[in-house]
Amino acid sequence: VRGPGEAMADTARCVKREPLPPRAIRHRARMLVHTVFFWLKPGVDRAAFRRQVDTLAGIPGLSACHVGVPALTTPRPVIDASYDVALTTVMPDLATHDAYQVHPLHQAFLAYGREQWSRVQVYDAQ
Repeated sequence: VRGPGEAMADTARCVKREPLPPRAIRHRARMLVHTVFFWLKPGVDRAAFRRQVDTLAGIPGLSACHVGVPALTTPRPVIDASYDVALTTVMPDLATHDAYQVHPLHQAFLAYGREQWSRVQVYDAQ
């Protein structure tokens, strides 16, 4: 049985690992969050566009998929709520993201969406 001091000593012995070079990090299997913001052209039916974005949830491999609009949070200078529709997907790894990009549902959405949006912004995080 260890006392409190012994448990702390074990923690202090953790091995410090050298950081991986950027290329190695990119190729490790790590969760990826893919977030896309869409600004629609005037006159575009937002509900119809949102239904098309919803089709992307049918792409295999996604851990989560959420489609939304700007939240009704208290306005603050750091919040950009100028977009019309947002998509957030969670994927288990970069390989799933790469497969998502070329999937027929995604390609069909891009063909449709390019005519609907005036701006699109993507943020990918691992």
